[in-house]
Parts: sequence; C-alpha cells; structure tokens
Amino acid sequence: MDEERIRQIAGTALAEGRSALTELEGMDVLDAMGIETPRRLFVRDAAEAAKAIRSGALRGDRAVVKVVSPSILHKTEVGGVAMTLNTPIDVEAAIKRMALRLEGMAYDGFSVNERIAFEPGLGREIIAGYRLAPDFGPIVSLGFGGIHAEYIAKAFRPGAATMVVSPA
Repeated sequence: MDEERIRQIAGTALAEGRSALTELEGMDVLDAMGIETPRRLFVRDAAEAAKAIRSGALRGDRAVVKVVSPSILHKTEVGGVAMTLNTPIDVEAAIKRMALRLEGMAYDGFSVNERIAFEPGLGREIIAGYRLAPDFGPIVSLGFGGIHAEYIAKAFRPGAATMVVSPA
C-alpha cells in the first residue's frame, strides 16, 4: 500500500477546500491500496480523447465516458455518463454531446474508461464511500453497487437507515 500517495491525493482535495474526491482520485486511491481498477484515461476534450483512443490505450470494444468535476458528484443526473463504442470517432462524438449538455457547468475534463462487463447477481458490484461529517465524524459506507444502489437509494425515506455501526 502506498500510504504517501493516498495522503497526497487526500491532501490535494483538502487544500482545495473539497470534502469529496473525484472518481479518478478515488480510483487512484484504490490503485495505491493495491486494488485493481478499470483502465482509464483523463482527457480535456474530444480531440484529445480521439487521439488517446487511436493509440490503443483502452482494451475492449466499448468505453464509458464520464465528466470529471469536483462539483459534479452525481454525474448521471446531469448527463455526465455515456457508454459508447471504443473507437476514436464514437468516443469523440460522445464527449462533444456531453460537453453541450454540461455547458455552463464547471468541469476539468473527461475520463474514458474501459467497460467492465456486468456480472448479474446481488453483491457482484459494491459501492464504498468515506467522508468526514462535521457533526458526526468519520463515516464509511458500503453497500450493493450499480443498479442495486440506485434502487436502494430510491427506497430511502427521511428518518430511515439500513444500519449504523460505531467504529468503537
């Protein structure tokens, strides 16, 4: 585990006054912990993405394009996620369409990610989160990921929780 790299990633976010990491920073933390993550590229625009895809940087026939922004934590809600063929022309077109939808919003660029095939079944995808809540302290959350996370999130009601466990 590369603890210094993790401190550096978190330190950068804190120095910028952020309370959340971008998805790419989160993936970098997982990499620093020795956890395998999908291959990904960071690009500033569509032309840079097309050039990177031409170089063969990603495996597979499909790619997932996502907006990268510390101020956009829920990318799907703003049209900041697209699945596309892993070709220069398709990735470039996906980013151009996304940039139009995001006009007026602040973002750093885009990640182009290798698509990992979905494995059906509860528990095959997980969601993990950590945050430091000013009124509660450190919070670690683990749960079912993917479409299951979306389903469970819709079922939450104010005043209801699934489980709270004290670190003590």
